[in-house]
Amino acid sequence: MKNKTLYLLSIFLSFNLSCDRPVKEHYTILKNNEFNVINTTKLEQHGIKLSDPLELLLYDSILIASNLSDSLLISAYNLNTNEKIASLIERGGDKNQLLSLTSLTLVDDNTLFGFDAILQKAIKFDLNSAISKSRFLPFEEILLSPATKGTREFGLFNDSTLIGTSYFIDDSRLFTVSNKSEITSKIGYLPFQIKNKNGVGKLSVKALFNASNLEYNKDKKIAFLPYKNSERIDIYRDTSLYKILVGEKYREPDFDVQKTRAGYTLESNKNTTYYYVNSYSTKNYIYCIYSGTKKSIGKELHIFDWQGSPKWKILLNRNFASVVAWEKEKQVEIFLTDVNGLLYKFILNR
Repeated sequence: MKNKTLYLLSIFLSFNLSCDRPVKEHYTILKNNEFNVINTTKLEQHGIKLSDPLELLLYDSILIASNLSDSLLISAYNLNTNEKIASLIERGGDKNQLLSLTSLTLVDDNTLFGFDAILQKAIKFDLNSAISKSRFLPFEEILLSPATKGTREFGLFNDSTLIGTSYFIDDSRLFTVSNKSEITSKIGYLPFQIKNKNGVGKLSVKALFNASNLEYNKDKKIAFLPYKNSERIDIYRDTSLYKILVGEKYREPDFDVQKTRAGYTLESNKNTTYYYVNSYSTKNYIYCIYSGTKKSIGKELHIFDWQGSPKWKILLNRNFASVVAWEKEKQVEIFLTDVNGLLYKFILNR
C-alpha cells in the first residue's frame, strides 16, 4: 500500500519566508505508563483485500475505501459478509469524476464528504443512494481557489466552512475555507524551521517539513494533528493551541533539501524517522498508527481522547499502514490494513 503522504508530495515547492514560533512552547510529555498497554498475539484476518487503498471510512458494518489506481475511485464493502457491494466514481477530470479522495468524512447518517487533493475539489453526496444505485451524483461541489493551492486534506469546520492543512501555506498550521472557496481565517503556526543545510535558507518546504494528519471534531471544535516525522501532536480547541503532546523521543524532523529544475523538495536521509503515519477519528477517540522507525508503517496503535489524554497503546504483531474503527457501547471494532491491502480485525473492550 502506498503511503498517502508520499503519493501527494510528488509536487515541487517554491520559496516562501515564514515566521518563527510566536511564543515559548510548553509540552506535555507522553509516558508509556500513562497508556493501558495491550499486547496482541493474534489478529483476525478479515477476508477482504483492498486494492491499492488510499483513504478509509467505516460506517457501522460498511467500509468505504478510496484507491490510487482503479478506474472506479471508491469501493464499499459489507464487513458482515465480506462482499463488495458497490464501486463508485469514475476516475477523471470531467463532470462527476474525480482523480483522488484523500479525505472522507461522514457528515450524518446519509451524507459523505470527500476531498480530491489533485483536482482541489470538495464534494458531498448521498452515500446510501450512491451504494444502492451504484451511481455517484454529488449534490454539492466546492472548487478551491488558487489561494488554497496545495491543500492536503480537509475536515468540516461547520456546515458552510472547511478546515484544512496544506503543503504550500506555511504561515499557519490550519486554515478555514468558505463554501465560496475563500480563505476565511488562518489558525496557529508551524513549529519546525528548515535548517540551512544546503545554503538555500528557509523554503516553503517548511509546510512539508511540518506534515501532519488532521482529525477534526466539529461538535467539540477540536483539531487533533499528529505529526508524520516528529513524535508530536498539536491540539487546537476553537481556534487556539490548547495542548502540545510530545514523546520521550521527541526531536525535529530530519530531511535533506534538494534543488530540482522545478524548485525544491525534501529527501529522506539516514536520520529521517516516521512517527504517526496514519490516523482515524470517531466521536470519542483518535486512533494513530505509530512507527518510530525509518518506515512509514507501524506496529503500534496509540489511542487518545479528544482532550489528548492517552488511553490505550496496542502492540501489534505486524506492521500496518492504515486504521479505521467503529465504537459500540462496550467495545470498539478496529480494522487495520497492511501494505498489501489485507484487512485485519481487533476487538477492544472498554
